[in-house]
Amino acid sequence: YYSNQRKISLKSVLGDISITSETEGQFIKSGEEVVYQIKATNSGDQELPYVTIEDTISEYLEVESVEVDGKVLQDGEYELLQDLESTNTLLTIEDSLEAGQTKTYTVRAYVLDDLPVFTEVQEVTNRVVMYAYSMEIANAQIIHLLDVTPPDENPDDNPDDNPDDNPDDN
Repeated sequence: YYSNQRKISLKSVLGDISITSETEGQFIKSGEEVVYQIKATNSGDQELPYVTIEDTISEYLEVESVEVDGKVLQDGEYELLQDLESTNTLLTIEDSLEAGQTKTYTVRAYVLDDLPVFTEVQEVTNRVVMYAYSMEIANAQIIHLLDVTPPDENPDDNPDDNPDDNPDDN
């Protein structure tokens, strides 16, 4: 394309991203594992040599591992940083995608054991964004629900486990 005798090259960048989990929309509890998959696709006809996947991970989750197409990534192949705008964690993966290629990133995380006491259900949201050439080209999000039911301190109703319920001790 020429404008005022200046040549301008336009590059079409097409991509898609999705995030799924078997526990999406379900209640999750302290200590439970949450596994979700991010699928990034280059739907264009040119290689995307500079792709960045950013996943904003809820403050209530701790990342255990990250995989790409079944291969566990090592430290240095991804980055976990504190999100400066919130108390969430930002997972960043630098990668490339051939034309028409899809990669699946699997994130394994655990719900923190030492959660604050909540009186209302909390949404645990993960938002993922795909960038190419530093430009956002796709985004998606997934929501889990954090169970706010306090743990049962005497799950088997054994009076020996709860001295306040045992009248013989008084």
